[in-house]
Amino acid sequence: MHSLWKKIEQSSLETWPALHSKKVGGWNVRLSDGYSKRSNSVSTLEDIDPDVTLEDQIVSCEADYHKAGLPVVFKMTPFTQPSELDQQLHLHNYQIQDETRVQYRSLAGIEEEYK
Repeated sequence: MHSLWKKIEQSSLETWPALHSKKVGGWNVRLSDGYSKRSNSVSTLEDIDPDVTLEDQIVSCEADYHKAGLPVVFKMTPFTQPSELDQQLHLHNYQIQDETRVQYRSLAGIEEEYK
């Protein structure tokens, strides 16, 4: 089940693209000049470069958002890497803003249900 959830998360990033996106040490920094956190957030699905400290990684991402004049948002999921990111962001006074729930359903047999 865990791998399915991660695939759904990765697919959502691809189907709701940002205007500007770049990789920063394994994370995907997404900037779209708007209010949508989905396309204006740091996707933390991959681990950071082992030669970079977590603190430097956070500061680098923050600089991109400050330069764009956008609030810094880190998208936290059960797949966030590294796992200690949540605690580190708390030390930077980040707070949970919104919670999102994703639902899915198998489409097998759906045609029969709607005949």
